[in-house]
Amino acid sequence: MRYSIIDDLRALAIINMVIYHTLFDLVYIFGVNIRWFNSSIGFIWEQYICWSFILIAGFCQSFAKKSLKEGLIVSFWGLIISLFTYLVPLGMNINFGVLTFIGLAILVTIPLKKIYNKINPVLGISIAIFLFIIFRNINYGYLGFGDFNLFKLPSSLYSVEPNWILTLIGFPFQGFSSADYFSFFPWYFLFLTGYFLYFVLKKYKKLVYLKSKPFPVLTFISEHSLLIYILHQPIIFGILYLLF
Repeated sequence: MRYSIIDDLRALAIINMVIYHTLFDLVYIFGVNIRWFNSSIGFIWEQYICWSFILIAGFCQSFAKKSLKEGLIVSFWGLIISLFTYLVPLGMNINFGVLTFIGLAILVTIPLKKIYNKINPVLGISIAIFLFIIFRNINYGYLGFGDFNLFKLPSSLYSVEPNWILTLIGFPFQGFSSADYFSFFPWYFLFLTGYFLYFVLKKYKKLVYLKSKPFPVLTFISEHSLLIYILHQPIIFGILYLLF
């Protein structure tokens, strides 16, 4: 089942991602001074791209028929990208990037779908949003969102020793670094927000509004989003390397 509006939104996120990563490479690899890129504008732009991917991934899992295959494929490519960043000495390794997270989120959701589908979707999406807000700052040692920290978490969770399991969950050890880090928490709650959103729209018979006339170019980009994600950085870097 395809919803053209979802395809359009995914394609727009992909296009923005390619542009964003082009500027990222210019700034952090080739030393080009783009002041606004590190401002709140750049941060909001980055968050829009990330949130879009995760929300759409969760939304599509509500009706996906090949979740296991999809989860394994996405996880595999997340691992390949991480290995590639270690083999190519750019000084920007990726540990637990967005593909690794989405693959894991899909696989974790598979056995829980029967439980989730029994929950009132309005209640489900409300709880998911609430938990995402509460856990948003978990990577920084707090429960809270943005500048509002509600509760400081035990420092023992953020061990000096490289604890990769806790880091995957959301408690990065001291000294951990990654150019693209999406821990299971808090992002799984955003994934679930997208998951329950489908059922909210279905409950109130609003899914029909997602089936507008498709834009062929955007549909093509959406259908090949994983391939574009995998290939875009090497292509961008290669072009910029030749130019500089």
